[in-house]
Amino acid sequence: PVPARTTPSISLSSSGTCSRKARSLSVLLSRAFPAISWIFTSQSRRLNSAWPADPAAPVAPLTASAVAPEAPPASPRTASYQARAPAKKSLSLASANQPSTIFLTPSKTQARPSQSRSGTSRKLGEVHLRLGEFEDARRCYEESLSVDRQLGDGRNTSASGSDWQTWHIRSVESGADLPDTIEWSKFSGAAWLPDASGFFYARYAAPQAGEEFQSANYYQKLYFHRLGSAQEADELVYERSDEKEWGFGGHVSEDGRYLILNIWQGTDVRNRVFYRDLKGSTVVELLPELEASYQFIGNDGPLFYFRTDLEAPRGRLMAIDTTNPRREQWRTIIPQASQVLESVRLVNDQFIAVINRDAHHEIHRYALDGTWLGKLTLPTLGTVMSNFESTVSGWRADQEFFFGFTSFLFPLTIYRYDFESDSLQTIFVPPVNFDPSRYETRQVFVSSKDGTPIPLYLTHVKGLPLDGQNPTLLYGYGGFGISLMPGFTTGRRVWLEMGGVYAQANLRGGGEYGEEWHQAGMIHNKQNVFDDFIACAEWLIAEKITSTPKLAINGGSNGGLLVGACMTQRPELYGACLPAVGVMDMLRFHKFTIGWAWVSDYGSADDPAQFC
Repeated sequence: PVPARTTPSISLSSSGTCSRKARSLSVLLSRAFPAISWIFTSQSRRLNSAWPADPAAPVAPLTASAVAPEAPPASPRTASYQARAPAKKSLSLASANQPSTIFLTPSKTQARPSQSRSGTSRKLGEVHLRLGEFEDARRCYEESLSVDRQLGDGRNTSASGSDWQTWHIRSVESGADLPDTIEWSKFSGAAWLPDASGFFYARYAAPQAGEEFQSANYYQKLYFHRLGSAQEADELVYERSDEKEWGFGGHVSEDGRYLILNIWQGTDVRNRVFYRDLKGSTVVELLPELEASYQFIGNDGPLFYFRTDLEAPRGRLMAIDTTNPRREQWRTIIPQASQVLESVRLVNDQFIAVINRDAHHEIHRYALDGTWLGKLTLPTLGTVMSNFESTVSGWRADQEFFFGFTSFLFPLTIYRYDFESDSLQTIFVPPVNFDPSRYETRQVFVSSKDGTPIPLYLTHVKGLPLDGQNPTLLYGYGGFGISLMPGFTTGRRVWLEMGGVYAQANLRGGGEYGEEWHQAGMIHNKQNVFDDFIACAEWLIAEKITSTPKLAINGGSNGGLLVGACMTQRPELYGACLPAVGVMDMLRFHKFTIGWAWVSDYGSADDPAQFC
């Protein structure tokens, strides 16, 4: 459960018209508020904007380096955006941990089990923020969905801190709540039909009374809900009674022709992909083997584009002609490179790729045939974000896209890229009166126990004395293929203002260097993660950045397990340890609720080989 904190509101206004392009902007703005929720807490002492400027001014080119001092962008805290098309009838869904009314935007991501949760609470005309940690941000989604890709509002309820969610629907045109209610849904978004008649979603069978928060979740099913009907009348679209661990994420292709089924299995990064032509009822098992990760990017009729790590642990973009899907006919468009191809979005008939290079992001553009077209200049070493995904926001026909960008000294800022002028425009800057010029972020590489170089970010005041007396917080995660990226929080800002050093380690088990890096820190290799973290702690002491009495280690969820293991193995190394909501019962974690989904990374005590 997230503790209650002061939650000031920020008024937003919306017009009666909205275009696909305004929709893209709204994605980033609505997602920005939860993502920067640390900014609007009682810890924030000064919330005055310090950077008024011309909203049309392009971002000044800045060159990132291994030691990158950061500065706030010069722009106003908000910018108007002209809608270019009349609004159509629209309905929407949202996900939050309390009943709420939210400015919403569509999402095409697939929700999957997460090891942490976050929430927002809002009411009409305002955005209210309830603080939440975004530890597993890549897999922790506040799903919001809209039929015509416009601004909308809706609400979702969750009780007792559970993953169980009850969905409600509100008409954007009238503001009226519809009687439709979806219950017993978990780890699911919704995929609307183009005519707004209904949506696809996934749910589990209702648990027995008294077992709602304890019984294991198996046999998820995919349904279609037609608006105006009771949930009991929903059409069962797909189920697998022979595969109790399979989960289903529905996604309707942008052309409205296909329903894409993402078949996930726990937190395994690998998945299967099936599809159904919406003109028919047959489900085609396009990628039936659990052998790699596949992310549907888009399609040209029957030609499907996927980002995959099949035979490419750092990722590649490939095309499959579904009329001739034999493997020898698959075609690589963007080949694997030395850095990780983290995500791809199809905008303006170009592939917009987010690249992970040594735990910071770059944005590259490619033609449909894979020809490299250029790279955007970003403000510093940092993170690209949209919808809690490392991606950009835009549609294929658009001449622009939007994205959020953040780093340790750089609050989440929303940018617009214009294809015609090849320029960035600042759209939104959070109102934080913070002077980053006093501090610096640098990246070093620490040699782990087996000699593997481990990236370590350090953020601290400039001119830091190397006397071993600096209070230092070392943070880590190292699991489930999740990359721990640079990001701004007010909590870290306050720590810096108090004279602290913030250190963030990119451990094996994450996704910073692709699937091989992930596998080097899972199951039998899990000790590598602990060794990496311990090596970073030892380095901080050896370099006289801090000393044992001044060193604290912290991690949450899987990171809580990390801290629990490190404090057990090397208790003399740290002055304080905070294992937040850690997975500590390694003998029984898989026997309750969604714990079985973590076996892919941890192994299971029920398996004799893994128990040993």
